[in-house]
Amino acid sequence: MPKEYEYRFKDYNKKEILTKLKELGAKYFGTFKFRVMVFTDQNNSEKYIRIRDEGYRVTMTIKNNLTDKFPSENEVIINDFDEGIKIFLQLNCKKKYYYEKYREIWNFKHSEIIFDTNPGIQEL
Repeated sequence: MPKEYEYRFKDYNKKEILTKLKELGAKYFGTFKFRVMVFTDQNNSEKYIRIRDEGYRVTMTIKNNLTDKFPSENEVIINDFDEGIKIFLQLNCKKKYYYEKYREIWNFKHSEIIFDTNPGIQEL
């Protein structure tokens, strides 16, 4: 999997950004409800382990080197959110937390521009 470079921004004008993206030719991919189950491994190590239903695909991911600016990541597409959870539980991983959010995805050249909205938190 290619290296992912992720930046997070707060306090931005989404309407202005969307106007500019459209002017530049960005393409709207969709808005999807994400369901995410995060785990710890049996050693409680510093890894980010998750199963994520992205609304259009389901992924299984592990991120290492979490203190790095851009952690290393391995991710595969799987068929079923609930079966992925069962697999991690059978590997003695423990459920850490679950959350949901909405993700709006725009494609521009070789990049994704993503707007995440979390229930209960007002979008700016």
